[in-house]
Amino acid sequence: MRRWGAQCLRRPSRNAAGAASNSLRQVSVPIEASGVERRAARPGWDEYFMEVARTVATRATCPRASVGAVLVREHRILTTGYNGAPRHVAHCTEIGCRLVGDHCVRSTHAEANAVVQAALHGVQLEGATAYCTHQPCVHCAKLLISAGIARIVYRAPYPDPFAQELLAEAGVALVPFATLEHSRSGVRA
Repeated sequence: MRRWGAQCLRRPSRNAAGAASNSLRQVSVPIEASGVERRAARPGWDEYFMEVARTVATRATCPRASVGAVLVREHRILTTGYNGAPRHVAHCTEIGCRLVGDHCVRSTHAEANAVVQAALHGVQLEGATAYCTHQPCVHCAKLLISAGIARIVYRAPYPDPFAQELLAEAGVALVPFATLEHSRSGVRA
């Protein structure tokens, strides 16, 4: 089956008065014959926002983990966050991590930073989707529930049965990104 695409060509034509003009005309040509190189498939919304979360994670200032979060409603980015020290506090990359147990307590988690940014700028989060590079911990899960997040899409698992239980009880969908990677129809954000 042939695919058709539009191509703009500069062709001489005649206007209504019969005078010659050198204007653009759009013609349909088979894609194979257009000489246009085929592009990679356009990403769905879930893929797009997860890629944004991965980019946000590159700003992380705790070397133990680079985590990013993007909060979205109706295909619009509301706020982003990455893990790092609170405002006006030295970053782990500058002075090292402060560990209690197996966790760095100097850093604020990406999801918490995204919610804080929304609060600082008066952004309503009710009904939004959170795209997170990692599954939220129980503390971030509680924060996202309280902020009104309706759906969480995560890439890397961080199994926490209590966090999963709280999210389910609150009616917040917890969706592994791997289940969405090859399904682009009916995607919402």
